[in-house]
Amino acid sequence: MDENKQKKLNLGFAFVFQLIILYEYIKTKSLRIPRFIDEYITLTSNVNFYRSFDFDAGLWLGGNYSVAITTGPIAAVGSVIGWNLTNSLEIARVSNFVWVFLIQTIFVYLISKTFKIEQTDFLYLSTAFMLILVPWWQGSLYSIGEIPSTLVFVNAIFLFSKFRKTSIILFCLSIVYGKFLMLVPFVGFYIVILYSEKNLENFFKDVSVFLLTMVPWLTLAHFKYENGNLIDYLNDQFYFITNHQTSGVQDNASGFSENFITILNLSEFSNWSIYEKGRTLVIPLIFVIIILRNKKTINTYFGNISVPIIFATTFIYSWFWILNSTKWIRHTQHFTIIILVSFIYLLSSELINRKIDKFLMLSSLTFFIDNNKNLIYVGIFIFFVMIFVSRKNIVGNQIRYVLLIILFLDISLVYFQNTNSGDINQIIEECRIELKSDSCLSSYLSS
Repeated sequence: MDENKQKKLNLGFAFVFQLIILYEYIKTKSLRIPRFIDEYITLTSNVNFYRSFDFDAGLWLGGNYSVAITTGPIAAVGSVIGWNLTNSLEIARVSNFVWVFLIQTIFVYLISKTFKIEQTDFLYLSTAFMLILVPWWQGSLYSIGEIPSTLVFVNAIFLFSKFRKTSIILFCLSIVYGKFLMLVPFVGFYIVILYSEKNLENFFKDVSVFLLTMVPWLTLAHFKYENGNLIDYLNDQFYFITNHQTSGVQDNASGFSENFITILNLSEFSNWSIYEKGRTLVIPLIFVIIILRNKKTINTYFGNISVPIIFATTFIYSWFWILNSTKWIRHTQHFTIIILVSFIYLLSSELINRKIDKFLMLSSLTFFIDNNKNLIYVGIFIFFVMIFVSRKNIVGNQIRYVLLIILFLDISLVYFQNTNSGDINQIIEECRIELKSDSCLSSYLSS
């Protein structure tokens, strides 16, 4: 057997073993997380959407195409399939994680082929680990839109220089069919594109592609909206967004700076651990510095995306810390996922040569570990020794495999300690009969 075939075989074995451990980890998580009203809304509305194009969670939430349904159909494909096949909530949760994993795996394949990345073994093996490094990653089990929409968005950025029209379609999918909040980082990204290109022809082409991608959704909303036509839908959508508690528009109309500390202490932020605060507050700043320091190399390899991706990240980061008064951890996913995916791609493409930058990237990724905090310090120590102390310049495969081993230990230790005996096949009978019913909603919330 030649070396290339042996390498592929080893990768296959490692990938399968990883998936076995990961499945048990995800299954256990799906059995332990509590019921969440947003899960019911997303699952119900999307099951109805894929059955009849009725985007409806019930009249109690505003009926068909209600503006209160904030997660679009690209977020819940997995849970819809899982639910339709089994009527099991827990299987629907696991299925949706598989869907999110599949999204990123497809993009990993496209990115690796487009930019001829050689370290594909690291890319594929790190994909699943990256998804569970995301703060409050169980949102993917709940079928909530932050994670899948941001994955589509960040990969659209990396593909922009090679497949511009496709990227614009992906941007639209992430916003209109995923999570409308993705409009904030998109504005940051596209402002830089407009300024750097100063090309009206490109602008009108991009707008045309974006609008055409919206047409199916707007057409459905026009004919199916419970409270009127398309104009009513757009007006109500604007009112809902600007008056929502997370937007910060109303809370900050009278001067946010004077009340920043008070609002911060009254928000979910006050209950976060020091790790969560560090991941969401400090690491994005490290990310910006690394991108700026390596701007030329990144732009040469991926196209001129360094400044656009910085603006995309800082726009949504600033919105979260300055305007968002609730500080829900799920909303940090819009910038933490951009950071995680970007760091994985940069490590795989070997673009970062400065020792301090490589150390900061590896340490930042490790700092997102949530189960076994001691592994954070072990990892940072090992990276420091390998990069700064070792006489050999160990900056290639070895250090990437160390990262993979540390991330694998994080979930495998949980796997071997697992004593959960829950039934993943349990069914809420009222929901099996009809998801969009008062009895299903009541049983879901009371279970």
